[in-house]
Order: sequence, then structure tokens, then C-alpha cells
Amino acid sequence: MRAYLWDSTLGLGLLLLLLLASGAQAQRDPPSDLELRTAYCISVLGGRSTDARTRSSLPGPRSQQEALREEHAGYERDLRRLRAYLLPRTKYLDAAALLAATDRGQADVAAFLQAQQACKARCDSRPSPSGDAAAAAACVEACAAREPAAERVGACKQ
Repeated sequence: MRAYLWDSTLGLGLLLLLLLASGAQAQRDPPSDLELRTAYCISVLGGRSTDARTRSSLPGPRSQQEALREEHAGYERDLRRLRAYLLPRTKYLDAAALLAATDRGQADVAAFLQAQQACKARCDSRPSPSGDAAAAAACVEACAAREPAAERVGACKQ
């Protein structure tokens, strides 16, 4: 799962690595909580965006595929906004702290998506009245919410 997260944070990761390599001489400011959260959320939303894009290309009902494409587009909008905020600031900030936040985001979204996939399999195996898609979605959401990283990952929606 970690492999597909690579493309979503490549730009930020490369920039931060360059800053680490070139910034050994200059003292950088520690990032604020907001900047750390932004770096974390860039990783989380990148992983969720890639997941939505992948799932939208799988066979399924047209309405489900369209909903996933819209979800993907929403994640991409949020990613552009967060990157526009953080990237200009990175040259002044301690890159090691930003990298740690990025790594934590990747780990959390990978754990959350893995739990969500296991929950979907569990919920799909249960009989539901008349194949109710809303009930199945509610089952997956309730199950995945028990994942320890779910609250942190969910905070990036805001």
C-alpha cells in the first residue's frame, strides 16, 4: 500500500530532502503546529486521493464510479490548496520535522485504508436487507472508525 502513496507526496518529499541537504549551514525555524498538520495532511490526502482514483477505475456501478471520481477530485483540490500554503514556507522551516509529519501521515493513511478494506470485506460478507448500499457504507464507516489512525486521518477532511 505504501508504494502507491509515493507518487502523491513525491514533490513535497523531494523538496524537503533538497532542503535538508542544502540547509545544513543555515538554521531553520521549527514548523508551527499548523505547518506540521499541513505536511501530515498532504500525505493523508495524497493517499486517499490515490485510493479513490484506483477504486474509481475498478468495475462497478456507474454511480459508485462517479462518486469516487468526485471524491478524488475533492482530494486533489484540497491537496493543491495545502501545497500552495506549505511549499513557499518550506525554505524557512526545519525540514526534518516536516518529513517526520509526512512519514506519519503516510503510515496512518496506509493503516486506515488497510482497515477500511478489511471492514469492507467483513461488511460485504454479511447479508444486508435488499442489498442496501447505504447500510453497507455505514457498516464500513463504523468498522473503520475503530482503527486507531481513523481520527487523525479524518481530521484532514476539515
